[in-house]
Amino acid sequence: MRIYFMTTQRPKTVAKKLKKAAYAAGIELKLGKAQNAVARMYGYAHWNELHSSVGSRTPSLMDGDVADEEVTVTLPPVSIQF
Repeated sequence: MRIYFMTTQRPKTVAKKLKKAAYAAGIELKLGKAQNAVARMYGYAHWNELHSSVGSRTPSLMDGDVADEEVTVTLPPVSIQF
């Protein structure tokens, strides 16, 4: 399932929060890798594909339903390799 966005604001926010959550768990995660992981979570092959699709279709309902400050990222207590 692919999620469509009006802007890159939401996926950027999630990628930054993922990077911070990884750091808090002792994992160094570069922003580019976090962006690619977020793109895959939203149904895209990579960040550039997500970025190029912005505004190309009607946004998915969830894009406007949740304020950015309500978006949370929680990592399970497992080893993550990138």
